[in-house]
Formats: sequence, structure tokens, C-alpha cells
Amino acid sequence: MNCAELEKTFLSDINRVAETFINAFGLSFSHDEVHLADPLVRWLDFSYRYIEPKQRRFIASRDLESKEARLPVIIQNSLSMFRSKVETGGDINPFQSRGLYANDVSSGKRQRRTDLLLADWSIHHFHLTDVPVQPGTTFSERSDFLLFGVVFSDAVLAIDVREHPSGVGFADSELLEIAIRNWPESFQQYSLSGALALAQSYSNEERHQLRKAGVTALQEIAGHVYMPPGLGVTTASTPTSLSLKTNEIRRGVKSVAKFFQKEDNKLSIICRNSTGKDPDFHIIITPKGLAVCEPNIDQAQLIEPLGIAWAGTVAPAWAIARLSDSAGQPNHNISTVD
Repeated sequence: MNCAELEKTFLSDINRVAETFINAFGLSFSHDEVHLADPLVRWLDFSYRYIEPKQRRFIASRDLESKEARLPVIIQNSLSMFRSKVETGGDINPFQSRGLYANDVSSGKRQRRTDLLLADWSIHHFHLTDVPVQPGTTFSERSDFLLFGVVFSDAVLAIDVREHPSGVGFADSELLEIAIRNWPESFQQYSLSGALALAQSYSNEERHQLRKAGVTALQEIAGHVYMPPGLGVTTASTPTSLSLKTNEIRRGVKSVAKFFQKEDNKLSIICRNSTGKDPDFHIIITPKGLAVCEPNIDQAQLIEPLGIAWAGTVAPAWAIARLSDSAGQPNHNISTVD
């Protein structure tokens, strides 16, 4: 098998890995639009929105702090409970929109393909309720009040709490303005140096319609021009960031194929010594992460330690842990080589 053929095999394997996770998490994947029915993009849309349960700081904006005491008491209590979950490492995914699982990049309806607010501005929204999430249920009770925030690996930046808005309310420029005013250093990388002002500004309604049409708009805040922190949406109403990441992964697969195509690769040598045949390499899921395996000898080599960062993006530890005892479970019987 030459390098081009091995690359093609690995790309097929990556799609199969994505399909395994799609099935394990019960994600909607309709294939309504065949040209958008990419398993890797569908899986990444979910995994980028899913928030790994871990301890994070909860940092409220000055705007939220100033209004918190004026919120309905039940919402104050709900916000306090949510803050506690964030700080203790609880699972806050049940408070997200049902679109976390139901949105589908291949849907025939553009508005159902992703969370446009998150894709555009990297802002999550959470339902605030003081009713505990019931065992066996995926989501909390829905609420008339939402918390808007930006989630980082070590912190949740709580922007504001608002009554559940209509569609245009999710395009309210004030949400991004509050975030940038309160945490300018976190958004500095999205400021366009050299851009003095925009020739045209948009109303919230115009921005809402642009998003729905798959058009990304810049925004001027406090004398600076910002690109959207989420990188915006494509003309297909899917996240631009996912298109970029998917292309990066597919380019990276080529480098993995080149590495394992070398005759002096340790796994290749073991295979030839054991079977007398050329190896039949595939990418699989193991309990430790993605690996290239040679099934004839039940051995594999982990990809991420080779400097392949995207391996953890495609198969994060929290997703591997979720795989049930089914056909998609990670292979526990294959040993790994250094």
C-alpha cells in the first residue's frame, strides 16, 4: 500500500471513528443534504459545544453583578446553583439548548444546523432552573431566563442573565460588547489591528438575518474592530471554525500516513517479522486515544505522542469514556508500542 492509498484508508478510518461517537452519543445526523453529511464535521460540531465537566472559575461581568440582586429570587437561586456546579466540576451540559444533540450540520433546514450564536461569537447560553436534573434525563427543565457566557478550559465568563429572547435577541451586539469590555485581554486576538472603523454597522435584526444567510459580520466595539470570536458561519450555515479544523485534520492525516509508510517504522518492523507480510494499518479508538493498529499482530501505536495534536480533538478522553460496551467500544485487547 503506497502513501496515497494509506492516506485514503486513514481518512476513511477517521470518518468511521466520528460515526462511532455520533452513534454513542445519539446525535441527530439526517444526511438530508448529502453534500453536508460529513461525519467528522457532525461530530466536531457536537464535541466543540460539549463542555467537559471539570472545575472552573465562575467570573461574573460587572453588568451581571450590578443586576443580580434585581433578578427574580428563583433565578438568583438558580444562578447560584449553576455557579456552584461550575466551581465544583459538575456537568453543566444539561442546561444547554436541546440543539446540542438535535442540531445537525446535514439538516435540510439551515436554522437547525448549528448554534449560530456560539458559531459566531463563541457565546454559550444556559437555561437557569433550580429544579435538579432528574436521573436518566439529558436536559434540565427549560427556563424563561438564560445565562449567556463564554466557556474556557479554566473559567466560565458569565456575561449576562436575560429573559429567553426571540431569534433576534441572540444577535444582540450588547452581549459581545459586555464580554469585550469586561475581559478585553481574552478577546485581544480577535481585534483587527490597523482597522480604524467599519464603513457600515448593522442593527441586531440585520445581524440576525446575516447569520441566517451564512454571512459573517465584523463588529466595532470601543474604537476597535473585531472579527467574531467564534469565527462566524459559512454560507451553508455551519461553523467556519469547524471547516478550518476539519481541513487541518485531513492535512494531518497525510503526515500520519507518511510516518507509517516508512519501512523502519517500529510497528512495520514488528509486523514483517511476525507475519512476513506488509502491514495492514488502520486508525482505531483505544482506551488511551487514537492509535494506528496492525490487526494481524494485535498491536498499535498511539498517534498523539507523535506530536499529532488533532488526535485528542477527534477522540477526547471524555468521549472515549462514554463509549458503551457495544461494537464501538475502544479496543482493550490491542497492546501499544512506544
